[in-house]
Amino acid sequence: PHWLGHWPVCDMHPNRQEQMPIETTADILIMLAQISKYDDTVFFTKYWPLLRRWGDYLLDSLPDPASQLCSDVFEGPSSHNVNLAAKGIIGVAALAHLLTLDGQKEAAKKYSSRLSDFILFWLQNASGDNHYDRQFNLSSTWSMKYNLMFQKALQLDLFPQSVFDTECAFYQDKMTLYGIPLDERHDYTKVDWLMFTAAMCNDEQFMSITDHLYRFATETTARVPLTDWYDASTGKRQNFQGRAVVGGLLAKMIMK
Repeated sequence: PHWLGHWPVCDMHPNRQEQMPIETTADILIMLAQISKYDDTVFFTKYWPLLRRWGDYLLDSLPDPASQLCSDVFEGPSSHNVNLAAKGIIGVAALAHLLTLDGQKEAAKKYSSRLSDFILFWLQNASGDNHYDRQFNLSSTWSMKYNLMFQKALQLDLFPQSVFDTECAFYQDKMTLYGIPLDERHDYTKVDWLMFTAAMCNDEQFMSITDHLYRFATETTARVPLTDWYDASTGKRQNFQGRAVVGGLLAKMIMK
């Protein structure tokens, strides 16, 4: 689940939780891999069976995700989600990385050995004329592939640099007054996803995205604690304010 309740108590009944199995499973594995950059894997010792079970779930769910929610929850469930598939693939790689760090090289191979086939499927089935589609089964669509940022953050060798170059160049053509829409369906965008995207692009593209976001924060009439969901064309707040996800503004800092 994506939402367990009000911190620090997981007090939400299961039937009210937002179920995002690929998204959240990969999130945890990626987070732990990020932690491992600064500490060893001793902390994970008693959790290896659970982590591997989560990894097995990702193996079974990739490379073409079934219909489910992702972090763009306001769009509703989607199937064949290209950005979600990228998150799952990076999650599998993160687990393989953790197992390797812990000396479990044979166990790591179970996960790392599947990555090349997953990525090949992604490249072949998501490729458009000058970008990668939003869904594997929908041509002439597009979306910000902000989940690819985690490959850069973890310094993994997965998707080729050409994917980043192609996507980041395409986003500049989709730039509106206050940023890049999440996809072709609506004009709204998210602060955190914008900055995740900026962090994986080159310095010029990073500054372009950041400048447009700064313009939004300066010019929006919604004078409330910074919203993370707004219309990229009008600067109108869609909903939300002062949420923890605006920590995405600092995404570039974890790229080192």
